[in-house]
Amino acid sequence: MSLFGKLTNVLRSAAEEFSEVLAPTHRAPIEDFKYNWKRITDYVFFMDQSGEAASVEDTDIPSHLEAMVRRLEEEEVTTPAEMGPCMEHMLRFHILKTAVVLGQGNFPTGMMREILRFHTKLLASISQPLIPHVDVYGPLKSLMSTCKQRVGKQLLDDMEFVNLLCAVCGKIVDDNSLVEFFIDRTPVKASASTPVQPSPDSFILVSALLPLMFYSDETIAQRAREALMVCLIVKSRHAANVIVETTPTCKSLADQLVQLFAALPLQTEDYDQETRSKIAKWGDLTMDTWRSITIQSLAAHKETTQIFLQFMRMLQYCDEAIRLSEPVISQALSEAVLQQFLTPVVGPRISQRSEQVNVAATNILTACVTQLWSTQLQNAFVEFLLGSNDSADFQLRNLLIDRCNDMSNEVSLSTLLLFQKLVDSRNEECFVLLGFSRLASASSSTEADASEPADEGDHLSETRRLVSRLLAVVPTELKSCSSADEQFTYREYLQDAQHQVLACFEACRSWTGEGARALPADQSFVHSGDDDDHDAGVTAASGDNAGAAVENSVDPPTPLQADAAGNKFLETLLLRLRDLANQPYAMNLAVTALLSNIIQFPHESLQHFLLGPQPGSLLSMLNKISSDVQTRAGRIPNVEQRLAEARQALVDPTASLAPSLSPEQVNLLHAVIVLEEFCKELAAIVLVKANALLLEG
Repeated sequence: MSLFGKLTNVLRSAAEEFSEVLAPTHRAPIEDFKYNWKRITDYVFFMDQSGEAASVEDTDIPSHLEAMVRRLEEEEVTTPAEMGPCMEHMLRFHILKTAVVLGQGNFPTGMMREILRFHTKLLASISQPLIPHVDVYGPLKSLMSTCKQRVGKQLLDDMEFVNLLCAVCGKIVDDNSLVEFFIDRTPVKASASTPVQPSPDSFILVSALLPLMFYSDETIAQRAREALMVCLIVKSRHAANVIVETTPTCKSLADQLVQLFAALPLQTEDYDQETRSKIAKWGDLTMDTWRSITIQSLAAHKETTQIFLQFMRMLQYCDEAIRLSEPVISQALSEAVLQQFLTPVVGPRISQRSEQVNVAATNILTACVTQLWSTQLQNAFVEFLLGSNDSADFQLRNLLIDRCNDMSNEVSLSTLLLFQKLVDSRNEECFVLLGFSRLASASSSTEADASEPADEGDHLSETRRLVSRLLAVVPTELKSCSSADEQFTYREYLQDAQHQVLACFEACRSWTGEGARALPADQSFVHSGDDDDHDAGVTAASGDNAGAAVENSVDPPTPLQADAAGNKFLETLLLRLRDLANQPYAMNLAVTALLSNIIQFPHESLQHFLLGPQPGSLLSMLNKISSDVQTRAGRIPNVEQRLAEARQALVDPTASLAPSLSPEQVNLLHAVIVLEEFCKELAAIVLVKANALLLEG
């Protein structure tokens, strides 16, 4: 600053101090409000006339703006039911409009930042409705339009800008109708030869937030995401239509998924251990949400893990927006994710011949499917993975089904886990595209021609006999726990089944299409089983080979028609299960968990297809496996003790197995334990399903 400029400052400060001495000690609130605003305008005018360049921090402008807000706050406290003189003066003399003009000129330097702070404090501290006034929403829109063009040039200004946008969105949360004041209803004409088109800034609030969502400073980006979510889920059909038709919101969100996914390594071997465990954690339904993934939490991880977390955060963000927004946004955003991200980007990766590449993509997809709560986005993932009834292209679905029984255990395991999450989502489109509804239809048409249906007592009796048969699949000499422990674990399975089956039934009640037509006529299945029935199931577990005596007395379910038996997915799972004694423990857990999830659906014909006595069913396969492992286990010395030790080692990492056992024998022992527990789980599911279906009738 020149010597003349410094002298000017000294003289001006002296003049201000002298005027303060001459002024009354206590001014009326309205006079003080006018005084502070006049000091601001006089200062800017004086600086402009003198040509002096200074920073706003070197002036009293910030303190005068704060004093104006303080007067408005005090006025609202004293006259809460009506507009006070300070507020009337501000609106009548267009002070906000003038303030925006001063900010646009950014003179003195930093003036825009102070004007942004002034508007933010005003909105945050005044509870009376300000936005509906044209002298408030007009300047706000003008301020947003100006700042939107300057994003990325001044970090401090951008922080204040996003704070202002968040303050506006906070008001919209309280009153959704306020969103209309930030939507321009006036279309613009591009040229004389083109039709009338909407303005790119038709929804200035959304247009201002979009570039801030992907800001380099994570704090600004997170606040922008929060504010944009308010705009996406606001209850306004008009606002939703404007977002879809005039803004690139859906495209921008899908493009962000593309960029983050493309930044992830192609092959599993390129992922560090931290990232692998994080992917597995998300596949197990982690409690992290897009809001909890902050700059602080990201900083604690390596670069690859950070990219994965950012990708999952954006996916969860899209999922929440689709779940809570108006249907037009839900449809447009889910379609954008399918057409811009899944099909062109993920499709080539998961279809790769390279095992490392397709396994990595499959694991990430498994984590994605686990996190989806919106039906529309679930449907988009299901359509991508399994195809659709409107298209004859099921190439990827057939490829994934084949991989369930791939020669590579890693490929098979990752694919089985993906299908497990798909089935566990209880999505109607998934149920239909995997062919389960057609099984139900074929069986229903056959059963409709059957004789008089059995009464409730016969049905429950048949269910108990089926439970006994399942619990008797593994002979007593190969059971790894005592009779008392077996009854205890079976009760635990019953409790788990009661929760899982009823949750499945409840999810199926929302179905409306082909899957719904395969449901029982009365869909109110919300009752739990009686303790007496549970005790009956537990009693069936006691005794040696309790089901053997009644095996021949079970009335077989009506066989399915021949065309219903060609379900490739179920056949592939049974082929995978057939090799139970020769494959890793993790593989056996995956295939049995998937079959358990499938049987939980409230479709009796699906259960008959899997648990009927006909050749090729799951039940007949379990009996064959039992016979096979019984023969092979007989070659292991002291097999009963070895089984008990193997069971203990699975639950207690410090326990050890006999060193004389070969890896093949350890695999066999684990297979016997899995078979034993799987049969208990199936028995519990069958009993709970029967009780629920009978009680709801």
